[in-house]
Amino acid sequence: MRTRITFTGDLLAYRSLIQKSNKGKGHDFSSVFADARSLFDESDYVVGNLETPLAGKGAGYTVMDMLFNTPDSFARDAKNAGFNMFTTANNHCMDKGEDGLKRTLDVLDEMGIDHTGTFRSNKEKRFIVKDINGIKFSFVSFTYGTNPNVNGYEINEGNDYLVNLIKHPDEVYKRPFIKQVIVNILYRLPLRVQNAIHPLYPAHGFDDNVPAKEIGNIQNKKYEDNFIEIIKAAKRESDIVIVCLHSGGQFNSKVGEYTNYLIDMVRKQSVDVLIVNHPHCVLGSKWDKNVFEAYALGNFCFTPEEGYFIDGVYGEYGVVLNLDYDTEEKKLIDVSFSVIKNVRSHDGKERVVPVSELYKELTSEGQELLLRDVKQVICRFVGRDVENAILERYSHSKL
Repeated sequence: MRTRITFTGDLLAYRSLIQKSNKGKGHDFSSVFADARSLFDESDYVVGNLETPLAGKGAGYTVMDMLFNTPDSFARDAKNAGFNMFTTANNHCMDKGEDGLKRTLDVLDEMGIDHTGTFRSNKEKRFIVKDINGIKFSFVSFTYGTNPNVNGYEINEGNDYLVNLIKHPDEVYKRPFIKQVIVNILYRLPLRVQNAIHPLYPAHGFDDNVPAKEIGNIQNKKYEDNFIEIIKAAKRESDIVIVCLHSGGQFNSKVGEYTNYLIDMVRKQSVDVLIVNHPHCVLGSKWDKNVFEAYALGNFCFTPEEGYFIDGVYGEYGVVLNLDYDTEEKKLIDVSFSVIKNVRSHDGKERVVPVSELYKELTSEGQELLLRDVKQVICRFVGRDVENAILERYSHSKL
């Protein structure tokens, strides 16, 4: 008997997606996830990274492309599509402050969605253990930071229990008054105007969101020691330890120096699975006997060409990763994955679509372009070129 644990990349909703999902009496995101539901049919447990608070309508839904808040129904419809758990330690978890962070957890609890990475008090367990078909899996979720330079909410020694941090919190950055006024005006303009302005300021990738000078920084020792202690505690309580790490350079083609430092730290603890997210594009992976590492699964739900988006690194694509375990021996026996693409139709509606289904909808020219892109995405993930890249599912070891 097999037990399948499935992982996806980041889930978030930009302003346009929220607007298009507004049905007057509420928001409906079910059509966004409908095409991808079949990918989870054989999964026992599905895990994604929820990169947005669910802070409620009163807190204001997403306006800026770096400051998120999404209607509760986004999580509900993701659950209906097959998600069982969200990791919540990421750089956007504090976008609506402490109240928004705590309300997010309340909403997930009410919906019956598991979560770990952010917490309401220092009494809560810092990881989650799930018994799935007799195998005890522990999930540990950590982030490099919480964007105080954007959202203005500070993490300090008085409230650092709110989120599993792997480095010292950044300080709040105060923009000069005039710059802040310009930013506030820009992100309240109609989307068509914003989209016309964005190309004037070319976006660029980041080698890493944390500079290499943070490696060995004495200020980080407390947080790194805590990270290691939590992993050790998880190992004592489970058969399989899964570390979900939020770190890396956004829209980059390789893992940065600081993130490689964190990956090496995780390896030294002999964990079973490492899943990294945050780059918003697919990066590499490694399968060595019973240990699997993925350095970025890309985006599961992400509006293409919206806000900070870099064409050419396949940010509209993502990998849905399946890890199959022998239920009796509790060992990893197979790794497979599917490729999805976020598409926006002519009416502005957005969907998460497996490339095997999208291929059927396209003209011959569109199919050729999709095949070219998917080959590149798969090459980024497994490190090898492939010939026929349009399949429902790929075997990691056979590519």
